Amino acid sequence: MVRQNSLSGQHRTEDLKRLYEADRAILQAGDLAPGAARLIRRHERHIRGRYELRHFLDLKNGQGPGAALRYALSHPVALPAIAGGILADKTERFRRASPQVPTRPGGVPALRYLLPATPVPVQK
Repeated sequence: MVRQNSLSGQHRTEDLKRLYEADRAILQAGDLAPGAARLIRRHERHIRGRYELRHFLDLKNGQGPGAALRYALSHPVALPAIAGGILADKTERFRRASPQVPTRPGGVPALRYLLPATPVPVQK
């Protein structure tokens, strides 16, 4: 899931294609540790899925539903990403809303720390 207001939610279709192609190039170099290669493969699949859905929607909006359907049927590897994206979009209103971010008075987001805070000695 990508938040609409996040930087990664603003990528253009071509940006997504370039990102997953870059992941493929990194993997083809073959000089990654197994754990790093696993993470890059996971990222590549995620970005490629986002690209396939976006490309399908671009075709639908620009050339009509028939062109989008022809693309989807001629690229069966893209079908799960396309169908999953459409299903997620159509069922979004039925899913529970994510928890609200804690705020301070005036609606300002409260600070959140990933690690417990520890006092730092002040040098005089």
